[in-house]
Amino acid sequence: MNYSEALDVAYNKLKTITDTPRLDAKVLLKNITHQSDADLIINGNREISEKDFLCFQNDLEKRLNHVPVSYITGKKEFYGRSFSVSPSVLIPRPETETLIESVLFYIKDKKIEKPNILDLCTGSGCIGITLSLETDSEFVLMTDISKAALETAKKNASILGAKNTYFQNSSLFQSLDNRKFDIIVSNPPYVSTSQMQEVSEEVHKEPNLALEAGAEGFDIIVPLVENALNYLEKEGALFIECDYRQTARLKKMMTSSGFSKVEIIKDLSGLDRIVWGVNYE
Repeated sequence: MNYSEALDVAYNKLKTITDTPRLDAKVLLKNITHQSDADLIINGNREISEKDFLCFQNDLEKRLNHVPVSYITGKKEFYGRSFSVSPSVLIPRPETETLIESVLFYIKDKKIEKPNILDLCTGSGCIGITLSLETDSEFVLMTDISKAALETAKKNASILGAKNTYFQNSSLFQSLDNRKFDIIVSNPPYVSTSQMQEVSEEVHKEPNLALEAGAEGFDIIVPLVENALNYLEKEGALFIECDYRQTARLKKMMTSSGFSKVEIIKDLSGLDRIVWGVNYE
């Protein structure tokens, strides 16, 4: 069987379980054969080795069982870089790049040199590591309650050459000392218990610990907001990603907790996604 035929077979199977069957098939085949998009077109008539075809069939079967493509390939692109991922971490989403852009704009606007950054619920480390690589940060601390997630984040920091990055096994601020930060950023669990019943089978393959946050999706956000000011420098800022249906409530919560200039930022899809505010105390 050649590349083109393999893609067609995979497409016909995958179209029953995903809206992106052609893309999924290409990503899986490229991962096995180490071919580029152009290679698959130019060399469409090239025969696949028996070993590669068996591996491709195995990965295709995983995808048909709703295992996310990123867990099969072990990687996911985020902000122009390839991050290692595993079932112990949430798969980075494109909308989270809005969180990166928001923080970078604030750092540049306030002319914060060598910012100290705290990334809570870091998961794969894609947020903290990206901020480390995109800024002249002095110190980036990434925390997570999951030790397995932290191991993945450490691996990514090493592979991508992120300097001045540190890791702490902690439930939010619980295990931190009295250090203060210029930026606190978080993409915490924020899916409500009822919403978890509505998500796709692929999302259910991701760690529940990184997704579900109680009846209203605020079990992690509430203590995060209530304690964040204690860990922020004057004019330090807190940035939180959440569901578009939660932003108005989160804005009120941050204002009530003492944050100033609390604002909501939309993602590239036009949905409210980021809520942020400044510590002027």
